[in-house]
Amino acid sequence: MYEHQQGLLSPKQTILVHRRRKSVIFRLVILTVFLLYVLAALLLLIFFVVHDKQIQEISNPVFITLLLFLSATIIMIWRLFSRQLLISDSVLIINDEGIQIGKLPQILDEIFIAWSEIDGIYPLKHFYTGYLCINPKNMQEYSYHMNLLKKVIMRANLLLIGGAICIPQSVMVEYPENILEQICLCFAHKIEKYDIDALNLLKHRDE
Repeated sequence: MYEHQQGLLSPKQTILVHRRRKSVIFRLVILTVFLLYVLAALLLLIFFVVHDKQIQEISNPVFITLLLFLSATIIMIWRLFSRQLLISDSVLIINDEGIQIGKLPQILDEIFIAWSEIDGIYPLKHFYTGYLCINPKNMQEYSYHMNLLKKVIMRANLLLIGGAICIPQSVMVEYPENILEQICLCFAHKIEKYDIDALNLLKHRDE
């Protein structure tokens, strides 16, 4: 569940939200199976092209394009697979500086957002999947130094789910609502100082 470091009332406390390891293992199994299918398809294509000169003459440019596409797919899958093996046990590290989000399936690198950059923290549901969503005050400024992939993913999250940074329930050992309660309890001073929209959601839920 949670770990509170330096006590509940400490001004420099830290909340650790642990990763659901079963979901990581499940994803690794799925990725492994998919990778094997891709490799099998690639080897089958190579076999047909090598042994059939007519196909080679007609579709050589198409085959080269397909080969490059499959190679890029394999590299991307392997990159995700290898990083999943190295991810830390904590999916969220929340302290006096801000919120550190560990590696997620959709974003391969860790993300940090300071309290002063947060506009709102929301527990949302999208297609029966719960998320803890975090929106920056200024999306353009916050994502300025990020690569294009991260920018696209966050924009897509904002449009489809409702939050730029979305941590799915499936990777956390606790529900998003419970995590938000802990954040509001332990970092109420930060939420009030930076006018973060989080307390209102809890009030509405309790009514």
